[in-house]
Amino acid sequence: AVAYLTMLGVIVWYMKRYRVTWAKIGLGRGIVPSDILYAVGAFVGYFLAAAAVLAAVDKVLPSINLEQEQQIGFESANGVWQLGLVFVCLVILPPIVEEIMIRGFLYSGLRTKMGPVVAALVASTLFGLAHLQLGLGAPPLYVAAIDTFVLSVILIGLRVKTGSLWAGI
Repeated sequence: AVAYLTMLGVIVWYMKRYRVTWAKIGLGRGIVPSDILYAVGAFVGYFLAAAAVLAAVDKVLPSINLEQEQQIGFESANGVWQLGLVFVCLVILPPIVEEIMIRGFLYSGLRTKMGPVVAALVASTLFGLAHLQLGLGAPPLYVAAIDTFVLSVILIGLRVKTGSLWAGI
């Protein structure tokens, strides 16, 4: 929670310092009903695309362990307070902060320098690499990197289609 809130604070600081508006990063309007419809469609599309990409990776690179478990770090949580904090840290904060950081801030900035397709690929690659879970004593979590790359491409498509981050959040 502290890490996510710190990241958000740094982004807000940068936006104020360089006069970047909320509209520029995709938060210039509220949620509209079509955001929910697009999100549902993207959810289905993401699962189909992820399954296809992971099946292709399994065929081309069978040495990659696509069954490796993710190290979340909350395995010992119990009780209402701890489980509530786990919920906030895994379900509430990541969609908000990661959308603002990756699809809002990073993608929007890259798009002005290198065009929408290359910007989408670069932002999605960085997002996927961030999910390798390096340094935890386990092999890199390639399945998470691939999955989150696909997810990011879909979420950037939502960002482009709706002009907003709300459908992705």
